[in-house]
Amino acid sequence: MKITWVLPQNYDVPIGGYKIVYQYANQLAKEGHHVKIIFLQDPVYNEKGSLHNIARSVYWFAFNKNPFKNEVTWFNLNSKIDIQWNIPDSKLLFDQDEKVIATAYWTANFIHLANIPLHNKFYFIQDYELFSGSEKDVDKTWQLPLNKFSVSSWLVDLGKKKFNEKVKFIPNFLDEVDNFKVTNPVTNRGHKIALLNHPSNRKNTKLGLDMVRAVRQEVPDLEVILFGTEDFDNVDMPYVKYYKRPSRKQLRDEVYNQAAVYLLPSEYEGWGLTAMEAMASGDIVFSNDNGGVNDFIQNGVNGYIYDFKDTTFVVNQIVKIIQNTDTNLAMQASQITRDFSVEKSATKLLLLLDN
Repeated sequence: MKITWVLPQNYDVPIGGYKIVYQYANQLAKEGHHVKIIFLQDPVYNEKGSLHNIARSVYWFAFNKNPFKNEVTWFNLNSKIDIQWNIPDSKLLFDQDEKVIATAYWTANFIHLANIPLHNKFYFIQDYELFSGSEKDVDKTWQLPLNKFSVSSWLVDLGKKKFNEKVKFIPNFLDEVDNFKVTNPVTNRGHKIALLNHPSNRKNTKLGLDMVRAVRQEVPDLEVILFGTEDFDNVDMPYVKYYKRPSRKQLRDEVYNQAAVYLLPSEYEGWGLTAMEAMASGDIVFSNDNGGVNDFIQNGVNGYIYDFKDTTFVVNQIVKIIQNTDTNLAMQASQITRDFSVEKSATKLLLLLDN
């Protein structure tokens, strides 16, 4: 089967949504399918005309400032995958038997216009992308006549209730290549909390850090392990150890496997991928009730989902766990990969594509 993923332009920085596509692509190529990834340049970059584009290109070349990369250095893509880098929409061409998958709301518009049969047009919905576009523009793509599938049940429900659209549920997963697992016994981790540093307001990093400060008032020796792609100034929080763009091995061994608790304060998540990674590494996850973790966290069984508006209550619950780690719950959390694997999800995807 010919399977093509259409992603936004490549900046060569770790992004959860890109990672899932890469993992699918690797698995499908491994199974013998002809897989292509197209990085589609956002048309807003060409709105100012050809002269501006030429001048910008010269500037990027002269000062090595081009944000669009022609390589992926943070993930090991299968060499059999055909990759087209940062192309304009005018160069989008597909075979009639090609299964083409849009992966961001604005890429869906171009797949909709593609001159291929409707049954070969797909829309992979990983989030309700109001952080990326206006509600009007995002909502329009949900109503396009594309074959839609999504990573979480709350997005499936959104499609049905808000747009009267049928959306197939195919859950996300952890790939065995990631090798997220327990490498440091839970009993060795002490009073440590891990947290993602993210520039998006919806990720609620500030709320997470405020909660950490509150926990530390009750647990004075609390340490925090923070990671992300942005810079972070810990002058006011010397107990924070920060990892900027950690490798996956660092993320596993030096972040997740050093922490007893992983805090996910996001307002909403398409799928809480970092929470799943942390769980596989033996962390007890405390997550805001954001939709994206509800398909794999059973409250009180393998993690905790709370309304973070009641900050005092959540902080008190974290303090209890930090002071007396529930090893049985941590063990349940670490078994998450039994039910969520790339092989299982790829099988479901192939059934959908072969409609």
